[in-house]
Amino acid sequence: MIDEIDNFPTRGSLSSARHDDWNRGVVNALLECLDGAISREGVIVIGATNYPDNLDPALLRPGRLDRHFEIPLPDASARVGILRQHLRSDLDVENLIERTEGMSGADLERLARDARRSARRERVAVSLEHVEQQLPARQPRTSEELRLIALHELGHAVVNEVIGTDHLLGIRVFLCRHEHPSAAGMCGFEQDGMVHRDKDVYAAKLARLLGGIAAEQLFFGSHSDGGSEDLRAASDIATHMLGALGMGDRLASTVRAKRSRPDGNASVRSLSVPSRRRLVAGCIDESVGHHPRSSFPDGEARR
Repeated sequence: MIDEIDNFPTRGSLSSARHDDWNRGVVNALLECLDGAISREGVIVIGATNYPDNLDPALLRPGRLDRHFEIPLPDASARVGILRQHLRSDLDVENLIERTEGMSGADLERLARDARRSARRERVAVSLEHVEQQLPARQPRTSEELRLIALHELGHAVVNEVIGTDHLLGIRVFLCRHEHPSAAGMCGFEQDGMVHRDKDVYAAKLARLLGGIAAEQLFFGSHSDGGSEDLRAASDIATHMLGALGMGDRLASTVRAKRSRPDGNASVRSLSVPSRRRLVAGCIDESVGHHPRSSFPDGEARR
């Protein structure tokens, strides 16, 4: 079992030749252990990481770490089981489980551990009250906040429907703070599974990502800091378009693209900050000014 296997990054991706030479030898040694000249029958190697895109692609080829399993955050039924296991009790925790959405297994373990500690201090058996005491306090959002979040998510959905990129599954707004560890709302989309992705497809994804910020500016005159993750994702896609796919004014690959993810997106490596800014700015200008599917009058776009 190799935990945090992203410590074996892609060869040639580090910032200096000296570091790259050292890393190359380490990765090559691991590759030889996984699939070298000497057979190791019966040995099963498992790697775990939160950053699979950072792995050297050679590690993931057939005969090496070639079976990949994504373990998402636990759903409601899994959270019930995890919490009961760590509470060492069959408490009826279903009524509290909605407040644990977004928690990882480690978060739930800590919640149960703190609840048991509280019960020990009182010298009583652990109960739902002890669990509830350890949950983050409910902080309902104001109506103004909910309106802003809803309009932001609707911006993503409306742009998606107008451009027709993916199938909209639904929109969710979290009514209380801390209800989700990192999001105030979210749009769910299902991709159509296309293999061929041209410049229009990527530009449409950019437009959808920026739709939330556009909606805030349209209704409120400016946008909030809630669009930071949208901007990060849009910057990654725009950089990938120009830097790795040659979808700008020149057919040149200036960066090394990471392994593509199932959503067709990919981040990049070996790109300096100034050049990244220039590439992103140019790509966004092109997608806004020349995207053929967005050439409708401003009044129609606002409607």
